Amino acid sequence: MYIFFVGRSVYAKPKYSLEEWNCYRRVEDDLQRTTNLQEAFHYKLQSCSTHGDHPGIVKLVRLLLDLQSSVERAMCENLKKGCVGHKKSKKAQEKEKNIKMLVQNYEEGKMAKLDYLYGIQANFG
Repeated sequence: MYIFFVGRSVYAKPKYSLEEWNCYRRVEDDLQRTTNLQEAFHYKLQSCSTHGDHPGIVKLVRLLLDLQSSVERAMCENLKKGCVGHKKSKKAQEKEKNIKMLVQNYEEGKMAKLDYLYGIQANFG
C-alpha cells in the first residue's frame, strides 16, 4: 500500500480496484450484483453466534457442517422442483428493474449524474 497527496488531502491506494467492486457493468449485462445465497449463509452464521461471542473451534465446525447440510438440502429440493437458481422476490425484481432503467437513462444522457446517484441510492435503501 502507498499513500499519495491531492492538494491538502491524503489518500491511500485502495485495497481493491474500482473494477473489482464496481457493479455498473454487471447491471448492463443483466448479471447479479450480489449472491443472495452467500448473504443468507453469512446471516445464518452471524445469527448463530451467541451475543456476538466467537464460537470455539468445535462449535464453529458443527455450525459450518449444519449450514452446509441445510444449503445442500435446499439445493436438492430446488433441483427436484426443476428450479435452477434462486427466485427473487417481487420487491427485489422491482429494484433490479429500477436500477436497470436508471443505468440505461444515465447512459443515454437522459438524467444528470446527481439524479442518477440519488436514484441508485433509493433502490439500495
